[in-house]
Amino acid sequence: NAVAEAGGQAVALIGGPSTTLSLVTGLDAKVSDRITTRFSYSLDYDSDPPPNAVSTDTLTRFTLVYGF
Repeated sequence: NAVAEAGGQAVALIGGPSTTLSLVTGLDAKVSDRITTRFSYSLDYDSDPPPNAVSTDTLTRFTLVYGF
């Protein structure tokens, strides 16, 4: 069984009154010839969010992929 990085991305927008940061990363693991699992994590940050909004938002996913 192999584990591989599923790729990642980082975007930063700096300027004006706020800074925005977006990060995404993940791992894939082959379970069998037809089944792969994927774990991914994303983070979004805004230093000056709108009223009643949070500055940091995260999302974690676990996915089971079946190939035909």
